[in-house]
Amino acid sequence: MRRPGQRIRQRRHPSGAIAPDGTLCEVCGSTAGAETAHECPTCGVWLIAVPRGYAVTYETITYESAEDGDTSDDGYVIDGFDCSFVGEHRDANIAYAREHAFIAIDADEDPVAWLIRMLRNNGHSNPSAAPWSPGCWYSQEHYVIDYATGEQRSESVHLHGEWTDDEQRAIYAAVVRR
Repeated sequence: MRRPGQRIRQRRHPSGAIAPDGTLCEVCGSTAGAETAHECPTCGVWLIAVPRGYAVTYETITYESAEDGDTSDDGYVIDGFDCSFVGEHRDANIAYAREHAFIAIDADEDPVAWLIRMLRNNGHSNPSAAPWSPGCWYSQEHYVIDYATGEQRSESVHLHGEWTDDEQRAIYAAVVRR
């Protein structure tokens, strides 16, 4: 069983995409729930369920970047460290983030209630859309991290995995209700 916050590596079967009904392998036709993985008997690829989860991104703004209408730095937060999309390692960091930024929510707890609690506890009170729309993410207010330079930072939570529209709407309603 996964622990809360444990990362899941997702792989697709060579035969195609994950079907919306939960079927992961078009070759063997097996399905996997949020806690199971299996090896395709035909090709030997390990297939892992796509659980509900999220990823955290950040952006940093300085006086100079604000004048240009841009951020000074942005990327994913992975295991408590910034994985920057700025600079010479941009492409490598983006590839790394695609593999490691996903954080699964423990299947033993209601994922909607857990995510709402996490968003509220961490100040992610600003939805990216009003009214709600699919793919909405939730940001913190910018806060100053260096008064000498005026550098400000904000983090955002993006939903990943098999969230239904009804679950996303419930999360949105709870966040905007404050």
